[in-house]
Amino acid sequence: MRILFASSEVGLGHITRDLYLAKRMTWARITWLTSGLALRYLEAKGVEIHPASYLREDLGRYVEALFVNGVLKPSYSGLVKLVDAGRRNAETILSSVNLSEYDVVLADESWDFVASDGIGCKSVFITDFVRFKPQASLLQYLALPFVNRELAKALRKFDLKIYVGLDPRLKTDDFEFYGQIFTHDYEVEVGGWDGAVINLGGTSAGNVLLEKAVPVLKRLGVDYKILGPEPHFVVDPLSYLASSKLVLTLGGYSTLLEVARFKRRAVITPLGRDFEQRDNARMFEGRSGYRVIPLDRVDEEVLLKYVKEVLDETPEPPVFTDGSEAIASKVRLLAED
Repeated sequence: MRILFASSEVGLGHITRDLYLAKRMTWARITWLTSGLALRYLEAKGVEIHPASYLREDLGRYVEALFVNGVLKPSYSGLVKLVDAGRRNAETILSSVNLSEYDVVLADESWDFVASDGIGCKSVFITDFVRFKPQASLLQYLALPFVNRELAKALRKFDLKIYVGLDPRLKTDDFEFYGQIFTHDYEVEVGGWDGAVINLGGTSAGNVLLEKAVPVLKRLGVDYKILGPEPHFVVDPLSYLASSKLVLTLGGYSTLLEVARFKRRAVITPLGRDFEQRDNARMFEGRSGYRVIPLDRVDEEVLLKYVKEVLDETPEPPVFTDGSEAIASKVRLLAED
């Protein structure tokens, strides 16, 4: 049974959770389609990669350009460039991928297939959000209802739509929900390192966290490891996160899922005006061992205060459900139907 697994290249969260899901799909031969840093991560894993991955544009670069000092400030021209790149990627798929070779296309927020007119085989869409939310400007409040209607129409082409977000209350009726998808395809040891992780995410949008976090950890005499895009890219980030005593992070889905899974203390600084990261971070608000503050409101003294507080607390994270086995079973049933 052949699966084309199309994974979003925006950050590393999608590809790491997709590898975790793929580990539960031993019955399938999986070919991967992505680009950017996610592609580099796959190359290190030695998996089967579709050649079209090397022809696609990296949408992560266009998303990065929408952020200024850790705050989402999309310009009209920046959004147009992002949309145009997505359309060009969709055209690349049409011309370079023979979809009839596959039993199922499994798309994790792969906008190539969202933007396409049709897929031509059975298909599944996985996402951790179901609609865009306005955060600041009047333009967003006016435009996003239209954008969300068009998104809903575009998703109708998929045979199965699965929501894997941290907050099941955000699911809509046209999505199925079985739990979340944890990350990476390898086992790690928990604890054992008296250091901290500074996690910048998979794009440059969160680099401002570095200049705020490093002075604090140096003042406290805490050893640290930086995770993120080059020059901080590593192929085993989960090992550092799971063994640390503290995580300073943005509000990315996969990092927060693993912070909860391994009960790591954390100061969570979601990117400014990023509704996905804000929704993720809310799940940790008011919990022992965690502090949440938007990245654009963080300064050295506030961060120092929060780090001292969480280090003196026992982490009590939200409980998430590993839905990967159920999702893998649903994909298999669709393929065999």
